[in-house]
Amino acid sequence: MRTQITLLTIICALCGIPATSFARGSTSDIPTIITRGGWGADETLGIVQNPEEELERTQNAIVKKGGNAAVLSERDKQCVDAMKKHPDDFRVDHSVAEDSNGNELVWSRRYSNKVKLFVIHHTGEEDGSILDTLSGPEQVRSIYYTHTMKNGWGDIGYHYLIDRDGVIYEGRAGGKSVIGAHVYCANTSTIGIAMIGNFQRYAPSDEQLTSVRRLLAHLAKEYDVNLKGKTEYHGKMYPTVVSHRALAHTLCAGRRVEAILPDIRRLAAAGKFDTPIAATARRPSKETIRVSRSLDPIGKTMLTTLPRTAVSVRLRFQAGNAAVKAGESIATLSRSDRTLTIFQNQRRTANDLRAAHAIPANGQVVFTLTVLPPRKSGKYSFTIGDTTYALTVK
Repeated sequence: MRTQITLLTIICALCGIPATSFARGSTSDIPTIITRGGWGADETLGIVQNPEEELERTQNAIVKKGGNAAVLSERDKQCVDAMKKHPDDFRVDHSVAEDSNGNELVWSRRYSNKVKLFVIHHTGEEDGSILDTLSGPEQVRSIYYTHTMKNGWGDIGYHYLIDRDGVIYEGRAGGKSVIGAHVYCANTSTIGIAMIGNFQRYAPSDEQLTSVRRLLAHLAKEYDVNLKGKTEYHGKMYPTVVSHRALAHTLCAGRRVEAILPDIRRLAAAGKFDTPIAATARRPSKETIRVSRSLDPIGKTMLTTLPRTAVSVRLRFQAGNAAVKAGESIATLSRSDRTLTIFQNQRRTANDLRAAHAIPANGQVVFTLTVLPPRKSGKYSFTIGDTTYALTVK
């Protein structure tokens, strides 16, 4: 255990997180969790600053924009029906309207009477998202801001988050049994665990799968939940560990997670946290994701047109792990004939293709170029970066 703590202290120093930001247990069975203070939660976001603004933010979270608050959607009707038929699953033990310093909360912290289910999520960003370029704490802060300010949920929706390196972060504030905002009509009596990433195409990292099992085993003891068993919830029987899609119409937590969820449950219950899970389509490493710059053609590279009749070509540029400045050269440009003219943004391009505006790291931009061929019929070519276009004029 001393070796583990020493290693964590070194890791903390390298990533700029104080060692005191970690909650530790007395045994190795209790996972290490970065506290809200450790990942830099701005607690003022969940506190009422301007009552009118907070009221509008909360109303936007409850009522869809442009919707009629007096008319219930079919989903709302199903939820109301579930509340009537299964009141115990919606039972709130108590609620707190202020934080420990007496500040009024945007959303009161409510607490479940009993936790029945652990719900696995993915955060669902597309590949190449700006989130891929951020550190774990930065990712959590970004999600926190989106959930709190843009979605109007008063706090981050998940109880726990796990980054690509397997680091576990404390999510929603309030402690044991606090009700989150992670599944519509199924927040009470459930705990939400989100692995950061999109797991439709790729499976979670080995580190994430180890941490999610370790966390589940810990929470099962804390809430007296049998990971091998089933429980009745909203009138149906469920395994005690489910994905988001089991409770709502969604793709979350991704089909790659759905495929290995039985293994996650089984191994977590057995305490086998490091046993490999045979998950297909592993996502590339960070180094692979953050590839070098690339410029690829969209469409054909064999072109035919009339003399002096313009034709357009499009190329997709993928930035590498460094941002591109406005005006920076993207690729060299050469032509087989000096009378073949290429325009970018209605300006003649002489020797290279340049960024019209700043492009963030890992960002994508589509360039559209206009090619004006020579007056004479014949076969010509031009090269942009590594792509050569053949142009027939006839």
